Amino acid sequence: MRKRALLLAAAVSLAAQDLSAILARLEKLEAENRELRGEVKQLRDIVEGAKPTVAERLAIVERRVEEQASTKVEAPNRYPLEITGMAVFQAFYNTRGANGLDVPTTAAVTPGRASAGASPRQSVIGLRYHGPQTVFGGKGSCSMYMDFWDGNTEGGAPPFRVRTAEVTVDWATRSLALGMMKPLISPHDPSSFAYIGISPLTSSGNLWRWQPQLRFEQRAGWFKGQAAFMQTSEDSTGAPANLLNARRRPGLELRGSANHSFDDTRRVEVASAGISRSRASAARRCRRASPASTGSSRPYRN
Repeated sequence: MRKRALLLAAAVSLAAQDLSAILARLEKLEAENRELRGEVKQLRDIVEGAKPTVAERLAIVERRVEEQASTKVEAPNRYPLEITGMAVFQAFYNTRGANGLDVPTTAAVTPGRASAGASPRQSVIGLRYHGPQTVFGGKGSCSMYMDFWDGNTEGGAPPFRVRTAEVTVDWATRSLALGMMKPLISPHDPSSFAYIGISPLTSSGNLWRWQPQLRFEQRAGWFKGQAAFMQTSEDSTGAPANLLNARRRPGLELRGSANHSFDDTRRVEVASAGISRSRASAARRCRRASPASTGSSRPYRN
C-alpha cells in the first residue's frame, strides 16, 4: 500500500508540474498575441492617418492626366483622332411636281413622273482631332466631314464628297479658323433626317453653301464679333454660260451677335451680318465677254 501511495503522489506531482508548464506557455502566447494586436492597431492607425483626402486624390489624377497628355503630344504620329458620323438609309417618294429624286429643293416647271427609291448616300463620316497647344498658347483642332452625295441614285458606288473641313486655333477670347465652312451670315441649320446632303430650308433662303474661308472670331462676354475672307460660289445666279466657269470672287463677311444661354438647350441670340464681294473682278470678266456669246451688247450685271 505504501508503494502505491508513493507512486500516486509522484504521478500527481508530475501532472502538477506539466500543468504549470502548460499554463505558463499559454500565458506567454496570450502576451505575444496582445503585443501583436497592439502592433497591428498601430500600423492601421498609421495607414488610415496617411490616407489622402478627396482634394489630394483629385490633384493626383489631374497630374497623371497632364503627364499622359504631354506624353501623347511628344510622341510622333500618335495624336488622338476621333471617328464620328451617321449612317442614313433613306426611302423616298416624290410626286410629279418635284424637281429632284431623293432630296427635291424646288417645284418643277413642267410636271414629270412620280419617283420613288432608296439611297444611303446621305450618310456622313467625320474625323475630329484635338491637338496640343500651338502659337501663343492657343489650342489647335481640326475636323473633316464627308458624305456620298456627289453620286447618283442609279446604282454604282457614289464617291466621297468633302462637306466641311477646318483647322482652328482657339485662345481664351478669340479664334482663328481656315477651311470649308458655312457662311457667317447664316451659321445655323435646323435639324432634319430628310435633308442631310444639303441643308434644310435650302429652297426657303438658307444660304448653306460650304465655301473656302479664313475666319477670325473675338469674344467679349455676351458679345461675339466675327469676320471672314471667303470665296463666293455664284453658279446659280442665272448668269450666261460663258461666265459660269469664272463665277468665283473674293468676299468679306462680317457678323456681330449678342446671346444669352438659359441652359444647355435654350438660348436667345440677336445678330447682324453682311457680305461684300469684289465687283472689279466681275466687271473685268463682263468686259471680256463678247456680244455674240452673251446674246447682247450690254455686259451682264448681277
